[in-house]
Amino acid sequence: MQLEYLQFDPNHITKFPLFLIHGKEVILRNEIKDKIKTFISNESESNVIVLDQSNLNDLETIIKENISDDLFGQATTVIINHHKGTFPKAMTDFFADYDFPEDSDIKIIIDSTSEKINQNLKWIKKIKEICLQISCPSMKTLIDEKKWVRSKLDFLTSKEIDFLLDDLITANRGNLQSMNNDIKVIKVLCQKEESKSLALANLKLSFQMSPFEIEDKILLGDSKNVIKIIYQLKQSDPNSLSGLLWIINKITYNSVMAKNHSDAQSSLQKANIWSNKIPLYMKFLNKHESVALDIFYKQAFWLDQYWKGSKKGDIWQEVISLVKAMCSS
Repeated sequence: MQLEYLQFDPNHITKFPLFLIHGKEVILRNEIKDKIKTFISNESESNVIVLDQSNLNDLETIIKENISDDLFGQATTVIINHHKGTFPKAMTDFFADYDFPEDSDIKIIIDSTSEKINQNLKWIKKIKEICLQISCPSMKTLIDEKKWVRSKLDFLTSKEIDFLLDDLITANRGNLQSMNNDIKVIKVLCQKEESKSLALANLKLSFQMSPFEIEDKILLGDSKNVIKIIYQLKQSDPNSLSGLLWIINKITYNSVMAKNHSDAQSSLQKANIWSNKIPLYMKFLNKHESVALDIFYKQAFWLDQYWKGSKKGDIWQEVISLVKAMCSS
């Protein structure tokens, strides 16, 4: 049986001994994996065994030994991590030849970064009837993204979700890991009913002043507004500093690389700069000489040292000084 992430239902877990969770979106894979593990542990005490590329040659022995134990009441969950290259031969050969006992409670979870699974492979055909395949690709549409965020914000009312939803999504620009981190913060800040309204208002303001907005303003040289946003971020969300430093390092590094490349636009494209941002980067490059860009890049490196604690000083003030220089003509 094949499903996409949003189609998964925990009721599926009891029907299959084998789960193939695959796709590039690691946070979605981890969510599905955690749901399966939690369900199993709630049903009975379970022994968890984790295998990867280094010990897959032991797969057959481990599965057979633990299926034998399982028949006498010891449930087992085997997690096979496959995070690079093709599926290992030791694994595919085992699944192509092995017949699982019908009365066993053993669960096997294959966690793979493979985007597509060839349904004509021998081992896939063999396990087809007993395996639930769950695809976890990057979210294809804004609708899917909103559906996922709504499901994660189930501790809020529908009205409260509507209040935050668009700003939360815009602030994170498709980065599910970053969104998930923000959702954890929302959950903590909204625990007390008496302070929830104020927390939601501050969170909304924080999302509206995201570091991604700062990227555009730096590239455009909008010093006045970018400094204003940084001061507001410092007051309302000190944790936003990590995202702010990431944006500054992104701008300085990619600008230096593009400036030293014979085709700046091509360099930016290869760096996965969004197409709608390339004109902003080109404007930034035309405004600054290579020497200035090198200085910005070195200063961004020192800011990272401040952040990691190896240097002392007021890091927020250092950020503001660098941003002012980057915005200057």
